[in-house]
Amino acid sequence: MGVPMTQGSASTGPLRSLAPTLLLFFFSGATSLVYEVLWMRRLGLVFGATQLAVATVLGAFMLGLALGAAFAGRWADRRSNLLQVYALLEFAIGLYALAFPVLLRGLTAVYVALVGSDGDMGFWPLQLTQLALVLVLLAPPTAAMGATLPLLVRFVTDRISTAAMRTGLLYGVNTVGATVGVLSAGFILLPAFGTRSTEVGAGVFNLAIGVAALAWSARFARQHDDNVSDVDQGLGVVDDTEDWMEAEELLELEPDPDQEGVYGSRLARLTPIVLFGSGASAMVYEVGWTRFLALVLGSSVYAFTLMLVVFLGGTALGALIGARWVGRPGARPARWLVGALAGAGLAGFGTHHLFRFMPYWYVDLYDLLGGHVVAMFGGQALLAVIVMAPATLCLGSVFPFAVKLGARRSGHLGADVARLYVSNTLGAVTGALLGGFVLLPIVGIQDSLMVSVLGLLALATLVFLGRDITRRKRQVGLVALGALSLAAVGLRAPWDPLLMSAGMYQYVSELSDYSHESVRNHAISDFDVLFYEEGTTSVVTVARSRGSGNLWLANNGKVDASTQEDLRTQLLLAHLPYFHREAAEDVLVIGLASGITAGSVTLQPGLESLDILEIEPKVIEASRLFDEHNRRPLEDPRVRAIARDARNHLVLRAQPYDLIVSEPSNPWISGVSNLFTREFLELGLSRLTQSGVFVQWVQTYGMARDDFRSVLRTFCEVFPYAVLYFTVEDADAILLGSREPLPWVTSLVDAALQDAPRAQDLARIGVQTAYDPLSYLVLGKDEMMDIAWQAVPNTDDNARLEFNSPLYLDHLTHDANTAMILDARPPLADHFALRTEPGASSADLFQGLGRSFERTGRWSEAAECYIRAARQEPERPGLAEALARVRDQLVEAREAAR
Repeated sequence: MGVPMTQGSASTGPLRSLAPTLLLFFFSGATSLVYEVLWMRRLGLVFGATQLAVATVLGAFMLGLALGAAFAGRWADRRSNLLQVYALLEFAIGLYALAFPVLLRGLTAVYVALVGSDGDMGFWPLQLTQLALVLVLLAPPTAAMGATLPLLVRFVTDRISTAAMRTGLLYGVNTVGATVGVLSAGFILLPAFGTRSTEVGAGVFNLAIGVAALAWSARFARQHDDNVSDVDQGLGVVDDTEDWMEAEELLELEPDPDQEGVYGSRLARLTPIVLFGSGASAMVYEVGWTRFLALVLGSSVYAFTLMLVVFLGGTALGALIGARWVGRPGARPARWLVGALAGAGLAGFGTHHLFRFMPYWYVDLYDLLGGHVVAMFGGQALLAVIVMAPATLCLGSVFPFAVKLGARRSGHLGADVARLYVSNTLGAVTGALLGGFVLLPIVGIQDSLMVSVLGLLALATLVFLGRDITRRKRQVGLVALGALSLAAVGLRAPWDPLLMSAGMYQYVSELSDYSHESVRNHAISDFDVLFYEEGTTSVVTVARSRGSGNLWLANNGKVDASTQEDLRTQLLLAHLPYFHREAAEDVLVIGLASGITAGSVTLQPGLESLDILEIEPKVIEASRLFDEHNRRPLEDPRVRAIARDARNHLVLRAQPYDLIVSEPSNPWISGVSNLFTREFLELGLSRLTQSGVFVQWVQTYGMARDDFRSVLRTFCEVFPYAVLYFTVEDADAILLGSREPLPWVTSLVDAALQDAPRAQDLARIGVQTAYDPLSYLVLGKDEMMDIAWQAVPNTDDNARLEFNSPLYLDHLTHDANTAMILDARPPLADHFALRTEPGASSADLFQGLGRSFERTGRWSEAAECYIRAARQEPERPGLAEALARVRDQLVEAREAAR
């Protein structure tokens, strides 16, 4: 038995004839997700890395897909040269990608002109402006991407009986390609080649897809002509014995009652609603899961890549399974659709009960895999699979089942499939916005997931009631689904905020061992939670140590501020620039956290305005718990706290600052890493007055030496004058940069110590003389370049820190970085202060520094300073006694070391 070939499509050929089309669509999916990753990164540099900005870009991307699908669906049913049109779309996408940087620069100029200085046009006008501009930029390529599915669906099938199976196959293969695209972009292309080279490569690849599509179109046309000739001669049949599924066109042996008559029409009308709801629920799931997994896996680019890979991979596999099931003879798509929706809801409910075990399992995997970086990527993926895979498999199968029920017009299959795809995509846009900006901030991660669970169960109920079943079955089904819904509401699994904020992804190496008891002792036993809120961008926790009284603030488990370990750095970030410059009227602080730095800035002379940028609004709220330590900066009328991304603020800012203090979180965190690139520093420099100073905090821990060198070189390339302070030798460094020289001015320190509020503030970290802060000054620009000149600068394009520093997150690198910096110090005879402060006395300097080093237990450095002072003035009072004290301490230290 065989099936004659018909003109204009591959719908009646054996499935192997689909192979070229599927291969093309696989690569289309791969490049599309590469673009999504690239363009979200690029647009984030303009509009910011806030959750709202990210959702705006993602929403515009998906709206473009929906627009293209809606147009192509109607158009495809009236065309025959579908592969040629598909090729033209791929050409258009590739060419647009090649031109994207130029277009983005134009859009940025329009954005700045429309929004104006400081971006004070109001919240909703600003968001709508951003959405409109991003839509204008992304609509052409994304519409072309969205148009490809209806076109190819119409190409591979023109019969209702094969529509669902082949649509599901195309959708699944395309999503597999998307999964590969995300994986390759995050782990290979961007780290190895950077943003622009990856963009160019993807653009060229799209052009190659277009060429291949034209070649396949020509070959298919020849095959079609041959088959038509065979039919005319009475010879043209296609042997289908090699593929049973291809006989589905003839297998109307067991018609599904759910697709017949009034029930079929009812279910067909319900499918767009179901797909809209399932798309929304899927995105609420993704938002919630991503926010939860960031607590367990961290917020690195690799963690987010793995989360997206698992989500897409589960969806793809579910679509392929659904396509196979729906293509079977006698398939019952309505029954399977009910099962898929209910299964997605129950799977989401079930896996959320595992959340409280995840920190322990992460440590177990770390122990099992020996903490090896590459192996831990697999471990992180496994945890993401446990959370996401069961539900995404079910959600992926929804689309082919819905197509089976909703695509009922043989002459309008392109339009029907497009209508269903658009509904699903618009639901996804709604779910992303609803999850990120309504549900999570109001009800939190767990309850947001429960809303999605209930939504999926409600959709399952809706489809169940639309089926042709007996009254008794309806009643039983309603009772069962109602019971499941009540169970989902009543059997939620709470978690311990301290355990979830423990940051095991970074602090696992600090555990005494890898037992669960050790995890509990590290995370829970000594702390009281004072604040725990799930904000729009991170989970914010404030806790106090019962033993030491240390108060700390963490974002997604990463401690960003404290009242003890971080106090010296937080205070010196505010005070050090005023020892090089007399005053600063307009100041910007990037990163509020505890508010200690901002509070110290309010004490400085000449301050007229202080802008504080904090990307997470909940941090602003949490900072008030530090009021007894931070001098209540938010109550100062000169202070303005702004919940905004720093780059977006500086892009829009026209008026320059006299001082910018940048103290964000660590550069391994995706989004934060953008505040350590050359382009950001250039932006910061462009927003400084001529004598303005830029202050940058940087870590020495969890960062390879080459990466630390990269930070130094990047900073020194941008700022003509630069110095480095070591505030905590195994943790923190502070960089100061300016267009003009940065001399050390002892009189400015003396003035600060004679001003009671500033003197009290500095006394909290033991600063009593002008030489105490000077003891932290280690390198000038020449010394920094001596150790960093061969390093690769960190740029927006190569994102070196973002991709490399997560690989060393739990490594104890601070000793190596500390040694590298201290080894580069100039000899005392050439101390920075002697070079930059006219008339400075070397004997005074060395004796003063010796006292500072002695007070902080830095005996070797103290001895070196006293010896240097004695060489200058052998009879100087107090030197002999000081040398004797330090010598005794060094002897004791050597004996203790034995």
